[in-house]
Amino acid sequence: MTVSGHIVVVGSCRVDLLARVPRLPAPGETGAGSGLAEEVGGKGANQAVAARRLGAAVRLVARVGRDSRGDAILDALRAEGVDVTAVGRAPAATGVALVTVEEATGARTVVVVPGANHALLPDDVEGAAPLFAGAAVVVTQLEVPVDTAARALALGRRYGARTVLNPAPAVPLPGGLLPLADYLIPNERELARLVGGRAATATEIEAAARSLLASGPGEVIVTLGARGALRVTRLGSALEAPPEAVAVDTTGAGDAFVGAFAQGLAADLDPLAAVRHANHASALSVARPGARSSFARAEEMHTWRNR
Repeated sequence: MTVSGHIVVVGSCRVDLLARVPRLPAPGETGAGSGLAEEVGGKGANQAVAARRLGAAVRLVARVGRDSRGDAILDALRAEGVDVTAVGRAPAATGVALVTVEEATGARTVVVVPGANHALLPDDVEGAAPLFAGAAVVVTQLEVPVDTAARALALGRRYGARTVLNPAPAVPLPGGLLPLADYLIPNERELARLVGGRAATATEIEAAARSLLASGPGEVIVTLGARGALRVTRLGSALEAPPEAVAVDTTGAGDAFVGAFAQGLAADLDPLAAVRHANHASALSVARPGARSSFARAEEMHTWRNR
């Protein structure tokens, strides 16, 4: 897939500590894990790697700590081919997430300690403005301060890039943020939190997405796990079903989707084709364990589509 411009990702980096368990413990219950793995994660790093593995040129703006975990993140991202010249070192510990994955279903729980990610400030993004020149797509999320995400989207608009906001985790949003996003990509839980109501049935999900659309983004794409993705625009809506996949581990599936969607846009796919492309990447991701380690490469996507 031809790449016409690079992607700038502004977002989080952290180390994920993943434990696999027979079932997720109930509140107050102690569960026994079958192993512990340590992996580079964070939505910014994950989405950057997901897009890079599919062939995009990717530049990451982020912060890590001045510690061994920060070193490990930088080494891993360089090995993936992600440009980390704008990943600075902050006087705070590198972010960490504690992830528990249920073996039978791939369901998970995640607790995030942000650390250095909260040290990425709007002025830091402004200082990285030269990286935005010539960008096809700018992507950001909310594991960094909201004002920082807003500056990233505004810079993307300034330089003529298409802008993608993944509102994860869902937090109260300032009024001027959503109009800066050409594409808003929440999952259904984030969608419900953003509208302050239910978003469980198909009717509720579409109504919630339309209420967000009225707040200014170009379109809303709701990721729905095994059901695919609902694309809602001012002209209508459509549910795009994913290919069949047996879920082994859903960790990172949303990041695989966002990274692949951005890479599709950067390769001049129209938004509908980019959603379908992202559905394939996400389905391939859930069929394998881990987050970053499960992300598809371009040749795997081609093989899987043609099996």
